[in-house]
Amino acid sequence: MASGADSPELPGALAGLADSLAAAGIEELPRTLLADAGYFSAGNVTAVTEAGINPLIATGRHRHGEEIPAAPRPAPEPTPQPRHDLTCRGDVCGWATRLGCATYEKHEERHRVPRPRYAD
Repeated sequence: MASGADSPELPGALAGLADSLAAAGIEELPRTLLADAGYFSAGNVTAVTEAGINPLIATGRHRHGEEIPAAPRPAPEPTPQPRHDLTCRGDVCGWATRLGCATYEKHEERHRVPRPRYAD
């Protein structure tokens, strides 16, 4: 487990990691670094980000048995309701949306009946 004393060692560990991976024949650095709260500092976040790695570093600690608050989630997008006031076949329930209009136009194109041509 990392302690606050380990925090300044992270930038050097990143350089050592690159050397170790290269010696093992691995060319790519990891895409994500996961670390506990002992490694959280602005300098470490900057060093990891500048190395091209996505930092996932805990920002704090919880006591054993402590209730962890739920993560905030964005409100769901409202479901679009069919509108009957548009020009594209507004009388057809559910088709009077942009997607509905595009679908209806494709349907019309596929099922268009050719008009007969009469000789004059």
